[in-house]
Amino acid sequence: MVINAKMNKNKQLYRDFCETTIVPVFFQPWWLDAVCGKTNWAVCLVQNKLGNITAVLPYFKTKKWGVSIINQPKLTPHLGVWYADIEVEMPKDKRYSLEMKLMESLISQLPNSSYISFNFSPTITNWLPFFWNNYQATTFYTFQLKGLGNKAQLFQNFKGSVRTEIRNAEKIFTFDKSESIDNFWQLSELTFEHQGLKVPYSKAFFENLDTVLKNKNQRQIYSVKNTSGETVAAAYLLFDSKTVYYLAGGLNRNLDKNCAISFLIWQILQDLPSEIEVFDFEGSMNAKISSRFRSFGGELVPYFHLFKSENKLVEMLLKILK
Repeated sequence: MVINAKMNKNKQLYRDFCETTIVPVFFQPWWLDAVCGKTNWAVCLVQNKLGNITAVLPYFKTKKWGVSIINQPKLTPHLGVWYADIEVEMPKDKRYSLEMKLMESLISQLPNSSYISFNFSPTITNWLPFFWNNYQATTFYTFQLKGLGNKAQLFQNFKGSVRTEIRNAEKIFTFDKSESIDNFWQLSELTFEHQGLKVPYSKAFFENLDTVLKNKNQRQIYSVKNTSGETVAAAYLLFDSKTVYYLAGGLNRNLDKNCAISFLIWQILQDLPSEIEVFDFEGSMNAKISSRFRSFGGELVPYFHLFKSENKLVEMLLKILK
């Protein structure tokens, strides 16, 4: 990707902005450096009359089959538009009008690409200006657990079979934290193999991201072991200020089917720091995985996947790859 002077200026403004403003973890420049590469992302931004940034749209631009594509970075569930200072208490008409004005400005800055795709944050519920600019959208879902301080109520909200699995698992499994990704990676590969798939990112990519998150103290690896000391299940969690994301997981189905995962999730919920308010399963549109996640009693939370295609062949090939 060729970064021009305007893009470089915007990126530096954005880096400076993020030094003094709290933005979601997936919008952080250091996150984008890790998942995109320092030179492979750019940002559209809007400034007010005082020069303060009011809205941003970071994006990951790559090339496939010789054409330019803007796509969602790997292991990044949400990106898209983020507002810096839209007040919640603002009258609805005024707020919607401002949102649309900001979105129109951001859209106009996006470079020409054969295919553009974003997963918006669940907090962004208005995408009308993208519709007016010939984007399409579909709704994705994630499950979130809230009220994490009340452990008794959390447990009661679990499906009955999950509570039974946990009670049974307590007799045969132990819960542990780890600083190494090796066991986790092996279980992750096994999980994808069970689905007839390959891990959609390389170990080198994951190791690089892990190093960044570990240095920032924003990740934790949890695991469950059996009485023989074998790691049966593991979870890789990403911590934001008040939300923890179940970024990736793994299970050795030759050693266990369901009990280990239920036990693992329950132990994690009990171990979370008190400031964490939301546990986000990071959803799945896969029917079996979705069914498993909802058995923990979480709230079904929608978010928008937006896309625009200028090349139907590229669109078709990307769908096949997914």
